[in-house]
Amino acid sequence: MTECGFRIEQIDELPAMQAIALPFLVRDEANHTIVLNALALAARTAGAALQLLVLREGGAVVAVAARNPGMVFLACERAAHARLLAQAVRDDASLQGVVGETVAARAFAEVIGRPFRLHIPLRLHALEGAPEAGAAEGSMRPAVAADQAQLTDWQRAFEAEVHLVRTPLDTAELVARRIAQGQAYVWCDARGAVVCHVGATQIPPSGARIAPVYTPPDCRGRGYAQALVARVCTALTAQGVQRIFLFTDAENPTSNAVYARVRFRVVAEHAHFEFDREI
Repeated sequence: MTECGFRIEQIDELPAMQAIALPFLVRDEANHTIVLNALALAARTAGAALQLLVLREGGAVVAVAARNPGMVFLACERAAHARLLAQAVRDDASLQGVVGETVAARAFAEVIGRPFRLHIPLRLHALEGAPEAGAAEGSMRPAVAADQAQLTDWQRAFEAEVHLVRTPLDTAELVARRIAQGQAYVWCDARGAVVCHVGATQIPPSGARIAPVYTPPDCRGRGYAQALVARVCTALTAQGVQRIFLFTDAENPTSNAVYARVRFRVVAEHAHFEFDREI
């Protein structure tokens, strides 16, 4: 597709995705973290269904859209660029939603030509300074295989609570993979009971993203999430991670306050828009 000096190319092979898109994506690891995460996940997951649409102006990459079944994730700051990317997929009746910086994501949704609604207003946070763990009793440890059943139940509860759109990957398989890859941590209280869970994904070249964070309702209000997120951030920094990000529901004051106490600061507003299904 070519329009007014712009050209869109479709890339289906992971090595080509990384070679072409990464130099653009790493210029803004914060706002592009969701596409960087999609590439990192594809690199770790055999047979992952991912496609990139790369928008070029002249020879330079100026925006990227990652597509997996039903969803588009934008690395795009300009509404005009988002509209061009949307034109390339507007005939895809299976498209369920788009996630990206709010102005760009809305512009993308408007071009699709179907009714759409705001699913979740997302707030992007970045850690600034040494994380503050608070004074919760207990300790952190990596999750192990024996935690899988409990963390699978918690993952399902987390998804229902935040209205997360499910990926094609089975929940139990998702949790098992997270544990096996060393991306799952738990907080144990003073009695040794598991009371909180945090996932953390390292995202090349130098970042990491915290998700999910879940404390069961009867264990909330005791500082466990703050303690565990802070300890995980400390561990990631020790492993060489330079920037750590997380998303929250912008309309959830409780979670936003927890991460502010850890020393996460808001860096951008993103959004997830859903499309009506075509009949």
